[in-house]
Amino acid sequence: MNETLESLVNEVDGALAAAVVDLNTGLLLGAYHNIPYFTQSYVDAVGAAAVEMFRGKNISAVEKMLAAQRGEEVHHMIKEIQMTTDGTYHFMSIVPDKPDALLI
Repeated sequence: MNETLESLVNEVDGALAAAVVDLNTGLLLGAYHNIPYFTQSYVDAVGAAAVEMFRGKNISAVEKMLAAQRGEEVHHMIKEIQMTTDGTYHFMSIVPDKPDALLI
């Protein structure tokens, strides 16, 4: 998987990193980056933060409220997040046909 992520980073103009995270465990399934100061601890923390955005306590609480209002199950409704920082763009998406895998 790391080789596939490396190819992705190399093929996308301006890309700095890519990873796949298990949304159930928060563990990195694979990662590649071309930033020398990205430590393993940093990469792990980014993965954990991404899991929190998709499946965290607050998201789960909102889904429960929606389920109560709609009278139907609402579960894992966030599929993609895009955000920016001062100098970067970040894209996170559930991997098609792999509902517990998140591409960052």
